[in-house]
Amino acid sequence: MLSLFACLRNLGLPTFFVTLTSAELTRWTFHLGAILKQQSDHCSGENIMNMDYKDKCEVLKSNPVTAVQMFYHRVDLFFKLMLQGPAHPLGKIKDYFYRVEFQARGAPHVHFLFWIEEVPRFGTYSNEQVISFMDRYVSGTNECEDPELNELVKNVQSHSSNNSASCRKGKTKKKC
Repeated sequence: MLSLFACLRNLGLPTFFVTLTSAELTRWTFHLGAILKQQSDHCSGENIMNMDYKDKCEVLKSNPVTAVQMFYHRVDLFFKLMLQGPAHPLGKIKDYFYRVEFQARGAPHVHFLFWIEEVPRFGTYSNEQVISFMDRYVSGTNECEDPELNELVKNVQSHSSNNSASCRKGKTKKKC
């Protein structure tokens, strides 16, 4: 935690907060196939895709070390090849801080704070410059024209009724 406070003192407020989760591990046939192969159970990608969610979870729980290593590998590649790659989708990263956490079910996720070069700061730059920067990187929509993408977003970026207990922390009756 001391390094985070040092970043805040020296760099100011971060530009972006990003969470990467392993919630999609049950969708990653390569990961499930690797674990099954370690157990001498050769399943095709099609067979894995036809497994129900509970069976996929059992495969992951049977070898949590491999599951977490594969998650870390994906996060590392995403960070190096995408975020720090030549396209700079978030802008050029000046510095970053991350913390790995594990959900109650044991699934890892990573919280990142990113400091981006040449960011127009609120109160220092004009409102138009700040708004222009935000509009460039931040967007939101309920639907797009691609039905397959809509279904994917609905499945991995929305809380399901199974998660509703975590949405009602603090004894509120509100539901996500």
